[in-house]
Amino acid sequence: MQCFPTGGGNPKPVQLIFNLSSKAVAVAVGSLLGTHFALLGAAGFFLVETVPLAGIIRLTEGGAIDQIWASIAHYSFPFYVLSAGITSIAASTTPQFGWQLPLVSLPVLYAIHRSYQSYFRVPSLGARSQA
Repeated sequence: MQCFPTGGGNPKPVQLIFNLSSKAVAVAVGSLLGTHFALLGAAGFFLVETVPLAGIIRLTEGGAIDQIWASIAHYSFPFYVLSAGITSIAASTTPQFGWQLPLVSLPVLYAIHRSYQSYFRVPSLGARSQA
């Protein structure tokens, strides 16, 4: 769902392709790294998802890539940490409780995401980079 714009309007095909492909690569890296240690998978997912995004914003809007990435990380890192914790708990308890526990965690993760979105109301990165 994060691949589609929330402000209305129609996304450009190149934006959809970038969003979908960066998500796919991030999931693959997170899965590969998280096979034995979930936190490493979450860190890999976080980096592979946020660094290219900062690069694209740098190319389209200008600004220092480290500052752009720091802004993205500031707003999204707590969400990643909390999600990684819930995912780790769900994955480690699946053998005991079956597939139902991970399924039950999905609404919890969605509620965290919505709460985080409404609490922070992340400002436009373009507005920040021109200040």
